[in-house]
Amino acid sequence: MKFLDTYEEFEHWTPFAYSTQSTNTQVGSPSYSISTFRSLCQLSVTMSDILGSIYTERSFDQSSEELSTMLEMLDSKLTKWHDSLPLHIAINIRKTSTIPPPHVLSLQ
Repeated sequence: MKFLDTYEEFEHWTPFAYSTQSTNTQVGSPSYSISTFRSLCQLSVTMSDILGSIYTERSFDQSSEELSTMLEMLDSKLTKWHDSLPLHIAINIRKTSTIPPPHVLSLQ
């Protein structure tokens, strides 16, 4: 996937909420919108494979061995996708003290 314009990648993102507090405890972060969008597009290809392989009428005609092999292949694709996430959007929620933007968090 190639993008001609990647300016928005480092655009500053700040939380938006309807609040009466004048002090904002979160200072924001880069939006990482391009890398997040690219990763979501890659995930959608794998999700399409899952829908086309598992949730189809053709799956009833396959043996349990074939289905098991297919599930392992799909699991491998998902693992590979997750492992290939760029470090700046591969958030480990348990180990981070800052909350990423919602669109980045949606990858988790």
